[in-house]
Amino acid sequence: MTFGQIFKEGDVPAGATLRATLDGHTIPIQVDRKATHADGSLRHAVITVLVPELSASARRLITLSTGGEAATGSPVSLDDLLATSFDAQVSLQVGSQTLTASARQLLEQAQSQGSCRPWGKQCNVWLSGPQVTEWIVGGPLQSSTGPSPHLAAYFYIRAYAGDPMHRVRVNVVIENDWTWVAAPHDITYDATLTVGSNVYSKTGIDHYRQTRWHHVLWWRDKAAVYAKLDGSYIQASKAVSQYADIQPTDSFLDTVIQSVEPMGRGDQTEHMDASGAQAAIGPLPKWTTAYLLSTDQRAFRWMLANDDAASSYDVYYRDKKTGRPVTVLDYPYMTLLGTYNSTYNPNTGEYEAFPACGGECNDPNKPNAAHEPSIGYVSYMVTGDFYYLEQLQFWANWNTLQINSEYRNHEQGLLKTNQVRGQAWGLRTLGDVAYITPDDAPLKSYFVDMIRTNIAWYNERYTNNPDANKLGAITAKPYAVHYVDHTSLAPWQDDFFTWAIGHLAGLGFSGAEEFLRWKTQFAVDRMTDPGYCWLVASAYTLRVRDGRDAPFYQDVGESYAAQFPDLAGLGCNTPEMLAAWGNGSYESGEMYGFASSPTGYPSNLQPALAAAVDAGIANAELAWHIFANRSVKPDYTNEAMFAVVPRETVVVPAPQMDFYASPNPVTPGEMTTLHWNAINATSCTASWKSGTAVAGEKQIGPINGAFDYEMTCTGPGGEATGSVHVIDSTVREPVVSLTASPSTVSAGQNVVLTWDSEDADWCAASGGWSGELLKQGQRTVGPLSQDTAFDLYCHGAGGDAEAKVVVHVQSGDTASTGTPAEPTDSDEPPVQQQVVAEDETGGAGAFGGLDYLWLLGLALLRRRRTA
Repeated sequence: MTFGQIFKEGDVPAGATLRATLDGHTIPIQVDRKATHADGSLRHAVITVLVPELSASARRLITLSTGGEAATGSPVSLDDLLATSFDAQVSLQVGSQTLTASARQLLEQAQSQGSCRPWGKQCNVWLSGPQVTEWIVGGPLQSSTGPSPHLAAYFYIRAYAGDPMHRVRVNVVIENDWTWVAAPHDITYDATLTVGSNVYSKTGIDHYRQTRWHHVLWWRDKAAVYAKLDGSYIQASKAVSQYADIQPTDSFLDTVIQSVEPMGRGDQTEHMDASGAQAAIGPLPKWTTAYLLSTDQRAFRWMLANDDAASSYDVYYRDKKTGRPVTVLDYPYMTLLGTYNSTYNPNTGEYEAFPACGGECNDPNKPNAAHEPSIGYVSYMVTGDFYYLEQLQFWANWNTLQINSEYRNHEQGLLKTNQVRGQAWGLRTLGDVAYITPDDAPLKSYFVDMIRTNIAWYNERYTNNPDANKLGAITAKPYAVHYVDHTSLAPWQDDFFTWAIGHLAGLGFSGAEEFLRWKTQFAVDRMTDPGYCWLVASAYTLRVRDGRDAPFYQDVGESYAAQFPDLAGLGCNTPEMLAAWGNGSYESGEMYGFASSPTGYPSNLQPALAAAVDAGIANAELAWHIFANRSVKPDYTNEAMFAVVPRETVVVPAPQMDFYASPNPVTPGEMTTLHWNAINATSCTASWKSGTAVAGEKQIGPINGAFDYEMTCTGPGGEATGSVHVIDSTVREPVVSLTASPSTVSAGQNVVLTWDSEDADWCAASGGWSGELLKQGQRTVGPLSQDTAFDLYCHGAGGDAEAKVVVHVQSGDTASTGTPAEPTDSDEPPVQQQVVAEDETGGAGAFGGLDYLWLLGLALLRRRRTA
């Protein structure tokens, strides 16, 4: 059996081989490497294994691991195949005309011309090894008068080794999709596909222009084996998002379609531009997520059926010159949107307009970039079928064709003028095709360069632009801020976009993570900013400026006050707020916009928040915690399109505060400003301020003398309290000193401690002594039996001061004089000699290295804040 397998970066290092084991025994494996990660490790491969025995309805576990031996033996050859009676034939009856194609004739012609090679136009060798080889041949269908100008047939011939050969899989593809042929139109015909003794026939097929369809038949024996892959590993690879730990029910999977007829649309939406939720909309469609979460064969067939159904939408434009999807690199002025004159290429002096319809062109199935599904990506990933790779490539390329050539910057293929949701899904598809297309494919660099160019444009427009909006929202013309007289945008569309950038970052595209750090703040702030109630983070529209030419707001708090003036100032999720919102129709913890629906606006927000957590964005874990603990949630069991979750378990830490005054000290009678910023907090309270904002500043004063200010910040992970001691410049910080005589004693001796302080109101002892102390004095302590540290802490209007002294206790006559003992003959010097040496050289002393560094850092922090 043959299947596709994705690998996590580093799991199969460059040069490593794979082995397959069944019940602990190694079985033959052929690995056709397709794509690699940046570190050279294997990303995607088409794998063939030989299972010696498999009874009907049996399940066997095959384990893949590194360390196997490379496959040996000659590849299955074209001579091996042509030595049999193999043939596959296509016959189309178009009115009175018969069009035919023969796989054997095409293979013999390619063999005689020696044209079979990887990515060959006449004969593409897709797989090659001792277990299986696959050739792809095809071209225009032939009639008695010559080749058809519009219809073509392709045979994907997968021949398995055998003596004699007895198992060949043939995927027959019929296309009506040449790009530059005059008068393209719909064509009606009866079709008969014959592979050995197996026949598929269908009458009255209305084959729309720029579409295709396919059907798989086997020559002689069929390998009726299903490879049930590890869906959890696929998600862990980062090739797709991480989903909640759920599975579709058996009763649900029993109802889903398993195949489609030619030009059928299955569960795809006929007019994709129709408003409202669609089963195909999301990071992945309903059928693909059902497959990932279960890898059940019913879900697998459902996914393939709907990717097959996508073949009936007119997005397929094949270049006859190259045999591949037409590219804007070759034709930078071609477009589906614009006038004939706008397609003039000044470099060639030719117009690149598509030929006009030459008859009936009535495809009822309408694609739309703003509602574009993911098509072909996962199907190719898990099957390794070239057909689904081209499905993905055609749709990714169509995203560029449906934009005016000038708007997309011609060959650069920028998606910036689509609706925000269209940009999101287009970037998703473009990233997927660049990620999964084989390394040696002629279109690999085309797609990789295009996604990198798009990411670079967004970084230039937003991330690295000091004039970009501070919200983290997509605001570029023409379709971002076009609600309510161009003052508002759609947060849910922006959330789609945020997930898409997170997906590109997960795929490893340069610049995506940088942009993600800027972008995710819009979703996170709507959940955590104290000036914005998270219940309406899923609002349908959100005001972001006062007028069409006005500047954008500085934070989401301003947006909230403008969009919800009746709610501003009311505590979030409080009875007062709920009573004022929606005439009391919402319950506590219920977010706006179909909160219980798996396709509602809160569900649309979920993948964006998960992307923020995965990127380690500040407050993202707090935002996820709030979102995950809302009271009204959807059931994603059978509709998991938006059930994306963070890759790691979210543990919300306790709040952390940054609280200081600047300037400090202050000129007597002048003002100072308190600054605070708390992360992982939902509110901060203090007696000297109003509101619960977790970040801000407040001017206080005049300052005469010394004052203490406290603040407490609370979040799901607990609370934190901070204090600031503010003084005027006439108030001096306390200075303290502490000495011990002698500093080294014998066991059982006493020691005299002497201390002094200036500008202190009181002092206290700790460590080897305790209790309140006068501001200066002397005390005898002992007898001592071991090394002892004595601490002195003094407080005054100017702050705090500390001192510490350590008395060392040792045996021998040298104790009273403080003379160090002589070294011993042991391998290591005595510990006390090390300590003394550190003290003498100004080292860490009794605090130890880490304490010393921490105190130094604290001193630097205070100096920065008072500068």
